[in-house]
Amino acid sequence: METHCAVYYMIEIESFLDLVTPFWDGTLYANHVLWPLYHPVRQCGEVTAWGGAHVTLVDDGITGDLSQLTESVGAVASSLPPMMLEINTEKPLDIFGTALVVRLVSAKLAELRARLIKDTCHLFCKAPITDATFQFADWWIRSRLCNVTANLRYLEHAWQIYQNANAPLLPQTRHFALGHLVKLVKEAERAKGTDRETDKAAALEYFLEYGQPSHYRKLASGIHTTIASGLLPTTDRASLIETLETPIRTAFEPIKVNRIAIMTEDWDSAPVAVQFWDWLTETFVEETRRALKVHEFVPLKN
Repeated sequence: METHCAVYYMIEIESFLDLVTPFWDGTLYANHVLWPLYHPVRQCGEVTAWGGAHVTLVDDGITGDLSQLTESVGAVASSLPPMMLEINTEKPLDIFGTALVVRLVSAKLAELRARLIKDTCHLFCKAPITDATFQFADWWIRSRLCNVTANLRYLEHAWQIYQNANAPLLPQTRHFALGHLVKLVKEAERAKGTDRETDKAAALEYFLEYGQPSHYRKLASGIHTTIASGLLPTTDRASLIETLETPIRTAFEPIKVNRIAIMTEDWDSAPVAVQFWDWLTETFVEETRRALKVHEFVPLKN
């Protein structure tokens, strides 16, 4: 049976959870430090569907063999001892696209992530992007009525690039299929003539060659946890970081990572409302979806 899953380290720092959980569950009070992200517009984005504060080790995907995935994750985890995870003291907060993230430091956790990806990548389902999917995307762009001509041009460009690459197999999850391809095509084209041109072109090439999320090519960096993924264009990002840096730095105490978690969809609870950033139209889209929950904790080496 196919199962939607991911592998996380679930953050178990009480002071940090006390700070961010009210923002996610809607119990925030007016003078809370995260209130500007809650009122007048709640900017959680997709965070409420991710199962809690975490560091992503293997991004969400669909596996046809959850038991084999669990076994592979266990084999990697049992080979490494517990490791420390700390906040990045030089730059604790950052903005990744529409997300406010806490930058973290742990060379050993980065090593664990790299090994998990290497040993589990063959267990995630992939498929070609079909003509029907591109046709639906064409309709979707037209229906959203936002920069239709430009977005259709990018979609057509993405289709041509995909065909020229011999229609490789790509992840079946929506976030890392056509939407991710269009994102990378847009970023590569917009970076031409800048110091980011080579990096963005390499990200697109990696995705088409390996059929994995493009950020997997830089596994030595990027350890973080996300506070909000729905930042509006009008949000003053510099002011936000300045306001939150001290409270977040204080709340995120160093912690020893003793276990990691295999996450699956929560079919026992009601779906949750989210806003996700749609790269086809570059707009936020509201929807309800199943949240993730811990399927099984996997201990590290004793």
